[in-house]
Amino acid sequence: MSPSRPPGIITVACDPELVIRRANPLAARYLLYTLAVLGATLLVYGLPTSEAFRVTWAYLFPALLCRSVLWSLVLLRHAPQPFPRRTFWIGAGLIAGSTVLDIVATYLVSPDLAQEANPLLRALVDSGQGLSFVYGYALVFALIYVAMASVGWAAFLAHSRVLIASAFAARPTTLGRFLKAALGAGHLTTRQFWLPLRLSECARAYHAVCFLWAVAPVTWSVSRWYAGLVWLDLVPNALGTVATLATLGSIAGYLLWLRSEWERGRAAALGANS
Repeated sequence: MSPSRPPGIITVACDPELVIRRANPLAARYLLYTLAVLGATLLVYGLPTSEAFRVTWAYLFPALLCRSVLWSLVLLRHAPQPFPRRTFWIGAGLIAGSTVLDIVATYLVSPDLAQEANPLLRALVDSGQGLSFVYGYALVFALIYVAMASVGWAAFLAHSRVLIASAFAARPTTLGRFLKAALGAGHLTTRQFWLPLRLSECARAYHAVCFLWAVAPVTWSVSRWYAGLVWLDLVPNALGTVATLATLGSIAGYLLWLRSEWERGRAAALGANS
């Protein structure tokens, strides 16, 4: 048996390539839509736009995120195997806990939201909306965020076996080639992976979405936990630095997870050949 196809480690309920082919078109739409919404939000609140436009976008934003939640649910249903419940609930608890801490700390320290920095809430407060309405909006937004991050986490867990199986299916002979395949670029050259010049040279959206599902909730949750502690004056206000470190750390953690899967697969294959 080839070392690039270890037994017992990459077993999934059906052909991983079939799962990916079915899910990839929706994953591409999900990825483009979510990035477009987040990118537009950065432009709306990063550029000198009118107050009316900022308030209008704040009203639209939760509804726009709901579509991402629905697409995540559909992609979750494409997974051939259920996600591990205990791991899911640990992650979902951390996601929800960070949000609750941030909201409670904000209310305790600045109940009139005079110090609120969230641009969506800031736009509503500055436009003269009542505090009860803004708090209601914040609660709805928080619920949607927790749903989006938790469903994404569940989808990543459910698709992780497929992702690893697809990487081994590319028959990589080195860790670098395995990582490239696990990032959706097993069919691409090194130049195409690092510098795609055409759409056909881009990594597969399925793998990119799995990466996003794993990294984004960790980054955001760590940032929210730290923001809550900042509100309570328990840590210095270094939220930008912490968010950057959380992003880099979650990316490094994802790559280390892939490396551990590569080592497990190689060890299983060597054991089967001995």
